[in-house]
Amino acid sequence: HELWKLADGSAVKAWFQSNWPRLNWDEMVDDKEWERFVQAKTTTFPYCQYVPGSVVVAPNESAGVVLVGDACHAFPPDIGQGINAGLQDVVALDLALQDREIDLCQ
Repeated sequence: HELWKLADGSAVKAWFQSNWPRLNWDEMVDDKEWERFVQAKTTTFPYCQYVPGSVVVAPNESAGVVLVGDACHAFPPDIGQGINAGLQDVVALDLALQDREIDLCQ
């Protein structure tokens, strides 16, 4: 993301001001905090991976287990992607179930 390529606090502040102009950034965030943000060591967003063998299904395919969200993703806590991945998982599961004639009440 372009934000992580900015080299100093004033550039980060300008980026926030241009993306959210209605907020008073001078009042909300001290200039020292913008510099601290630039100097902080963070993690990067990991690539999604499929893990063979992570599916649990009964031998006759009558039952199975589906993991979504934090149960199946290992995102670092400082990048804020856990809930996004969880919601995407639920949408993907919904689409997969719509493609099959499954009575989930049985």
